[in-house]
Amino acid sequence: MFQSIIAGGDIDNCSQSVVGNYCRHLPDNIIPDICFCTCSAFDTNNDVTSPTQEKALLKQKLSTLCKTNILLTNSSKFNCVGTHRIAPLSNYDLLISDSELPSHDKLILKRMSLWSL
Repeated sequence: MFQSIIAGGDIDNCSQSVVGNYCRHLPDNIIPDICFCTCSAFDTNNDVTSPTQEKALLKQKLSTLCKTNILLTNSSKFNCVGTHRIAPLSNYDLLISDSELPSHDKLILKRMSLWSL
């Protein structure tokens, strides 16, 4: 059976993400199979990062609970760095992005087994 759960709480108007107390406690009460995680920044040196500690902590916790972690992001976030580390790129089983990622960057991610050409 398939069930989707989204963290509840306040909507961050800048990123349209869910933040706050409700979503902070959600990981303590679920056993997720797959986590679809978004990010504001990622690169091969600093891994997956966030501009806010609150978002980073929630995503860190979820990435440790899931059997499969999928990173959803777009090419504009590659080679950018946020203030707070979420997880190493190696924590993710797959990266889903738009087609604008340059070929040489796709090859780097392919070598890390994150990108399928």
